Amino acid sequence: MNIFNQSITLLPKSKRKLFLVLLLIILLGTLLEVASISLVFPLIKMIASTGNEIDIFGINFLKQWIAAKNDREFGILLMLTFAIFFTFKNLFLFLSVSWQNWFLRGCEVDVSKNLLAGYLASPYERHARRNSTELIRNIGECVPSLYGGVLGNAARIISELLVSLAIIILLFLVDPFTAFLAMALVGGGGAMTYGLLRKPMTDLGKDRPEAKRQQLQCLQQSLGGRKEVKILQKEKFFIDQLEKIQIWLQWIHLKLAAFTELPRLTLEALMIWTVVLVIYFHSFQGVRLENDTLAILALFAAAAFRLMPSVNRLIGGLSVLRQSIASAAWIQSDFEEFSAFPKYIKSLHEPGNRIPTSFNTLRITDVSYIHPGASQPAVNNINLTIKHGDTLAIVGKSGAGKTTLADLILGLYQPSAGKIWLNGENLRDNMASWHAGLGYVPQDISFFDDTIEHNIAVGEKIINSDCLRNALHLAQVDEYIDSLEYGVKTVIGEKGVRLSGGQRQRLGIARALYKDPDVLVFDEATSALDTLTEQAINNAIDRLKGEKTIILIAHRLSSLRHCSKVVFMDKGALLGFGSFNCLYEENIQFRKFVGNYD
Repeated sequence: MNIFNQSITLLPKSKRKLFLVLLLIILLGTLLEVASISLVFPLIKMIASTGNEIDIFGINFLKQWIAAKNDREFGILLMLTFAIFFTFKNLFLFLSVSWQNWFLRGCEVDVSKNLLAGYLASPYERHARRNSTELIRNIGECVPSLYGGVLGNAARIISELLVSLAIIILLFLVDPFTAFLAMALVGGGGAMTYGLLRKPMTDLGKDRPEAKRQQLQCLQQSLGGRKEVKILQKEKFFIDQLEKIQIWLQWIHLKLAAFTELPRLTLEALMIWTVVLVIYFHSFQGVRLENDTLAILALFAAAAFRLMPSVNRLIGGLSVLRQSIASAAWIQSDFEEFSAFPKYIKSLHEPGNRIPTSFNTLRITDVSYIHPGASQPAVNNINLTIKHGDTLAIVGKSGAGKTTLADLILGLYQPSAGKIWLNGENLRDNMASWHAGLGYVPQDISFFDDTIEHNIAVGEKIINSDCLRNALHLAQVDEYIDSLEYGVKTVIGEKGVRLSGGQRQRLGIARALYKDPDVLVFDEATSALDTLTEQAINNAIDRLKGEKTIILIAHRLSSLRHCSKVVFMDKGALLGFGSFNCLYEENIQFRKFVGNYD
């Protein structure tokens, strides 16, 4: 019941109401199922009887009411009605199952969307702690398992349970002893089978998603790093690794297939034994009328025809529920961490929150940050002010805390101590507006297997051609793109593999410039460029001086000379802040650092 409650609570309120409608449809389907089976007994009894010697369920009254000329005509009409009712019942069940599948797939869409939104809205530190394959598994594997396996099977279990109980009650009303015999054999055998499979199915429910996660991780690592894998000659390592995972998955699927078939085969055998014992019992009695025996056997045959798949689905549904426990726990755990998740979803639909704030100052006061699990702060007690129009370089040796400080400025990390103020207001409270007016060029740029224009104007339904051309021009890549056969319509391949390293970097710069941001942050973005191209980019940056605020994590000395201010860091501490010339003259450590460049 707990897993069922978890799957329901993750749904929007509108979907919860629809689930109640689904239960009502299931109840109506149950009534139709039982009614169709209950018609078998009077129909067979009427066929086996002669004249007016029986009146079951008002058959004689019905015969007189429709003014049938003879028993043959009445029998034909009754059987035709019986067939029409069965057809209507099956049509209703088909529509019911179709609507149920539509509802469940809609639940998957809602929860998958909300789960991804939660991952994207959650603090950046969370992403740093978790493997992306785990998040992909949760959305791609666990959500379908939760709603196909939990809600879908819950609805199916409720339906089959109601049908089974109603049929058993009907059988008890007709022949209590035979009904008890059938229930003892089939019900007892089914319960025993489920008891034996309960724990193995739970274990397989944990193993399958984990095996799929490892499979995805292996494929991502081997195919994503094809160049390194080939040069390091590690093809066999990844092939062997995938083989082990595939063998593990093979055994999981074999066990699942066996455990799925076992209940059906067991129940079929028990059902045959039940029919044999029922026939033996009625033959042994000898006191029953032949037509009574025939009608009862026909009723039990019809009931068995419907009960056997019902009990099989019940056991199968309960087994799938056991498999889905791990998926439910993983997803529920993630949603519990998304405390700010509803606010984030709301903010996505409030255009005012996405309008960029006109940048004046960014003030960092007593800011420290410690990475989760680390003993020492990555940045420690930083104080500095960035003003509109500044061109700021953050420099220092590897491990000095440059990238961490940049991530704090970007709003990806929240300070462990101290605060960051945007135009006099807490940056944390103005994150959407800050990001709306921010351009960012990372060292390792993510590209999509799409056209150049869609890689620059990411997510834009209507691309502004003027902004696109201006961004390409400032990034010094417009002439190259004009030389391509399809221009900005050229597809660049997965991760931009059809471009050179320098071209990819310049497209990343164009992406940052497309929305004409007030603030540009370059995370060693020119380090992969050749000297001439870097000079062209630096010239473009020079043209932006005064108009935009530029923050660079500098890798080369040539970049520093274009900056109005330099932040010099070492071991997370701020050792100097000022113009290049001022620091060079007054700060011995900075002078030594610059000497290392030379």
